[in-house]
Amino acid sequence: MNRGRGFVPFLCLLSLSALVRGADLPQRRIVAVLHVHTAVSARGVTEPQTLAVLAAKKNIDVLIPTDHFLNRWEWGLPPFEGLFRFSLHQRDVLRFGTARYAGLWKGLERVHPGLLILPGVEANPAYYWTGHPAKANLTVHDAWRHMLVFGLSPEALEKLPVQSNPEAGTIVWKRLIFPAAAAALGIALMVRWPAGLLVVVLGLLWGINQRPFRRLPAAESYDRGGYRAAQDVIDYVRGRGGLVVWAHPEVSKWIEPKKTYHGAFLATAPYPEAVLETDGATGFGYFWEGSKIVGVPGGPWDQVLRGYLDGRRKFPLWAFGEVDWNAEGREGVGLDQVQNILWVGEKTEEAALDAFRKGRFYVLEKNGETVPAVERWEAASDSKAAVSGESLSWSAKSRLSVGISGTGRVRLEIVRNGEPWAKKEGALPVTWTADIPEPSGRGDFYRFTARGEPGAIISNPIFIKKAEPGV
Repeated sequence: MNRGRGFVPFLCLLSLSALVRGADLPQRRIVAVLHVHTAVSARGVTEPQTLAVLAAKKNIDVLIPTDHFLNRWEWGLPPFEGLFRFSLHQRDVLRFGTARYAGLWKGLERVHPGLLILPGVEANPAYYWTGHPAKANLTVHDAWRHMLVFGLSPEALEKLPVQSNPEAGTIVWKRLIFPAAAAALGIALMVRWPAGLLVVVLGLLWGINQRPFRRLPAAESYDRGGYRAAQDVIDYVRGRGGLVVWAHPEVSKWIEPKKTYHGAFLATAPYPEAVLETDGATGFGYFWEGSKIVGVPGGPWDQVLRGYLDGRRKFPLWAFGEVDWNAEGREGVGLDQVQNILWVGEKTEEAALDAFRKGRFYVLEKNGETVPAVERWEAASDSKAAVSGESLSWSAKSRLSVGISGTGRVRLEIVRNGEPWAKKEGALPVTWTADIPEPSGRGDFYRFTARGEPGAIISNPIFIKKAEPGV
């Protein structure tokens, strides 16, 4: 059923200020690129200085490098896990130094005054092992279940509560009580019994076997399949003003174990359920690997949004674009191929972070040099309006509008409450508008996708709430 009024060609390309009510949506659009690796961590090959030059050349406004926070996975030989420990460790941000990492990017920001750089990291909250070295099948699982974290101070980042971070967790003193008591008993026995030295040594070895002394119980127990540990990371980051994005939740290339080094294997199953198993993440990576399960109509993303409206979840969830870049042209990926287009009042770090937090942006996947742009995405009623990430109280005059500029043909799909609501195809530039029906339950949510020759656009939702009685 056609609920909209279809595509109406623009008589001319209107400016953003003509299309969007200035009081409702900041009139400046800036381009942010998220999930970029450099030679600071193991996967990256590009020097940070080279990356900054490339970003400035491509007119990127906000660059968010996310080198691996901690490439370290530890295994202990049962029952002597603390005494006999095996570690896989590659270069990472923690070894580089979080303060040094932040200073490096701020220095490059001064060299390129038109470029904002918000340094972040890619982190793994928890992992577990199967197999045994003697059987040549020792495997670390879920090591590539990743979150992108940015907006934290270097001091807060250093203590990020992820498994194997020696700076995180609390010292569990009670684990040392019995070893200490054994050593003390041995010392007392040595006064009359020289063999008491053996008791002292056993007590010391028992104490050493309690390593690591700082513990993250949720991570080490792999409670709720690792999602309790992930929730701890989310709560930690949100509590300190940072942002968390579930990275590539549908990644499939690590399903089959791959040999890494020292004879160990690494395997990670896709984790589209992550957005449902946790609450409070800022968003998830729609591109590249979040569009086929998480982002489809009725998928986990829409289930989260429904839960938020119904009061079963505290926070909404936004779609992000992550480029997962290592070097220009590698695997056919350009630095600016996936973009987050933010609406801001001014080009500052605070404004960019605020737009991300509030969902005031959309995702663009380029398919060439000429790209489409969202000129209008709003729900309006009388003198009130809501834009991306916002809520509008419904009235009989409420209307939903989309405006996209550019060239080429696109297929526009409006999704309402997780179900396709209206579909149209036409040539850019286009506008689309429709009356908004009275919301059901505690409210409705709307989002749209536009795909075609010039690329793909993924909007973030607008929420339509039922009017309060008497309003």
